[in-house]
Amino acid sequence: LAYVVTAYGLEVFDVSSPSEPKPVGSLAVSRSQRSLALAGEDLLALWGGDGLLRLVDVSDPALPRLVSS
Repeated sequence: LAYVVTAYGLEVFDVSSPSEPKPVGSLAVSRSQRSLALAGEDLLALWGGDGLLRLVDVSDPALPRLVSS
């Protein structure tokens, strides 16, 4: 899986076939993301200019969800 920052938020792609990545899920956010780090089944994301980390549960890649904001 690949986790990608876009203008729309977080996008999750299946890259098992690198020449044909397939969208799996997404999470819309109102702020631009700056950094992502995978930690087990969670994703740490730094959004916007407030410098706060957000925790995203990606245990189900089709339905990533914001756990803390």
